[in-house]
Amino acid sequence: MRLAFFQDFPHGLNARGDSRSTWCLIEELATQGHECLVVAPSLDLPSCGQWVQCPDPFHDLSFVDPAEESSLLALGPVLALIGSYSAKLTAAAAGQIRDFDPDWVLVSSEYPQRMVLMQLAIEVCPERTLYVAHATQKMPFGPLSFAASSSGTALVKKAAGVITVSSYLRQYVRR
Repeated sequence: MRLAFFQDFPHGLNARGDSRSTWCLIEELATQGHECLVVAPSLDLPSCGQWVQCPDPFHDLSFVDPAEESSLLALGPVLALIGSYSAKLTAAAAGQIRDFDPDWVLVSSEYPQRMVLMQLAIEVCPERTLYVAHATQKMPFGPLSFAASSSGTALVKKAAGVITVSSYLRQYVRR
């Protein structure tokens, strides 16, 4: 199976939290024979707000050269598109859905008020997009969300499904 993982936080072995758990999941899936691609910002970016620089609306990226300042790397058995400028990486993510042609696009929970990667995936391939919920605080809904968002909630509802990392989160999403 071909799997693309989009996340708005740095990816790699030195990252922590959501990024580290995603890294472990991706590596395990790759060792089981799945082709995996990660699209994520560089560890050189600040630890929050990486996608805030992305133009709004993000679809007008005609001025951006996606190849510029992003690199497709082999990190062990996983391909990774790592970029240092958020708008360019977002443009490259759109290209990767087209070029890599994944069976599923998994989007890790993002800052609820933006959800740029989720919006991109839903617009390009809603029937193949899965939302990966790591923590209640980063979800766009519910009493424990940092910043509840009706537009973010609508995006999650349009996804083909939601993957949670725990039984607790599964119950939270169902409520």
